[in-house]
Amino acid sequence: MLSGVISGIRLIYFFFRILVFLIFEHGTTIFLQNSVYKAETKSVLNQSSIRTMKCTNLISRVVFLILVIFVNQRVISQENYLPGYILSLKDDTVKGYVDYRNWKVNPKEIYFKTTFDAQIIGYSPTTIRGFGVKDEVYKSAIVDVEMSQFVTYSLDNNPDLNIVTDTTFLQTMIQGDKGLYYYFTPKGKEQFYYKDGSTYELLVYKRYFLFQKGNEGVKVVAENNKFIGQLIILFQDCDVIKSKLKGVKYDKKSLEKLFSSYYTCTNQSINFKKSTEKTSLEMGVIAGLSFTNLQFNGESPAYLTYPSYDRSVNFTTGLFFDVILPRNQQKLSVCNELIYSSYSVSGKYEEYYNENKYFEYYTILGFSYLKMKNMFRYKYPVGKFHIYVNAGPSYGFAFAMTNYLRKESTFYDTFLVTEDKALQDIRIFELGYDIGAGLKFKKYSCEIRYVKGNGIEDYNNLRSATYSYFLYFGYRF
Repeated sequence: MLSGVISGIRLIYFFFRILVFLIFEHGTTIFLQNSVYKAETKSVLNQSSIRTMKCTNLISRVVFLILVIFVNQRVISQENYLPGYILSLKDDTVKGYVDYRNWKVNPKEIYFKTTFDAQIIGYSPTTIRGFGVKDEVYKSAIVDVEMSQFVTYSLDNNPDLNIVTDTTFLQTMIQGDKGLYYYFTPKGKEQFYYKDGSTYELLVYKRYFLFQKGNEGVKVVAENNKFIGQLIILFQDCDVIKSKLKGVKYDKKSLEKLFSSYYTCTNQSINFKKSTEKTSLEMGVIAGLSFTNLQFNGESPAYLTYPSYDRSVNFTTGLFFDVILPRNQQKLSVCNELIYSSYSVSGKYEEYYNENKYFEYYTILGFSYLKMKNMFRYKYPVGKFHIYVNAGPSYGFAFAMTNYLRKESTFYDTFLVTEDKALQDIRIFELGYDIGAGLKFKKYSCEIRYVKGNGIEDYNNLRSATYSYFLYFGYRF
């Protein structure tokens, strides 16, 4: 309990450091840029280089702080011991607590203790016969594993198998007279097995390239579906099952359905069945503040490229739809957001020739966006908190804008004011990327995010970009 509280305090401290850094350090950067331009050292200092150097330094420090957070959380992270059991080599059931990791790849070793205060002991498939925790049952097994490449572009041209022997914990999908077992290999390949007596037999399946006859150089993906023949023999006492084998696929859902149909056909009971975990969805709202800087790079027009625009602070809000991927304790997800954001900046530039001839330019640029963001998110439990990072592309549409230029011309006793557009061509679709880190507690979340966009103009010698920081607070329904 105490360690969980300490973990939470330390995480909050690191987030506070990032927030202070963004507010004060980046403010110093803006002050220095303003000082450069107010000193009118345009001919000495390269504006683009200054901004790029400071922006790069800023990003590097933010990334460093995010890495510090994750190194810190790895040190203070707690085990996840849940009630479970192990089966000894003598087939005795020993109850206790298993360090449960919701494994996507079948574990090669698990950690177990008989009581919370007992010594932690590691077990491999050679030291126990199996274990169970939560709603999962694993069996120790020495099995054949098909090692051929399975990604389409890397398939070989041979239907023959590349078999190696491996020792692992097989996950029990269905346990009964005809059992189904699952192995997700360290290389990311799915393998299925059935038990014949005391031996676990591989259900054979392989994808490979086959060259078409008559079409030289043309190859198609073929399949070695030996597993269908194996299942025909396995289920030979049920005639109904044969018709179902025609459409069976080599995946969890299809094979689980087939094995369940067999038990229905033979009126046998299933001792254990593992339900396949499905993708889940979390929805909610987010709101907060955005801190945006607009920058122009190029030689002209000078009234856009030379001024340093103050940072724009604005309210932002939106909805999120977080698609939680199964396994791995639901650490991975695809976060989709629909966000409203805006900024407004103003600048001043003076062309001074002498006291009788000078021009002053005043610009106001403001944009309101509706943005779609699609990010991959990784979260990790630390006590009662979850810390996470996410990154992905951003697509924005500008539905409202301010594009204003006021020019004041002084020539001896003549004073003339003209108004026009600051930019003749506006890019209303913005592309960018988001990188962020956040902290989640129950239904609440807080996140700090860096966003770079390709700006509002990219024409000839004039380019623009936006650099933003967002402080988000979220609530899940």
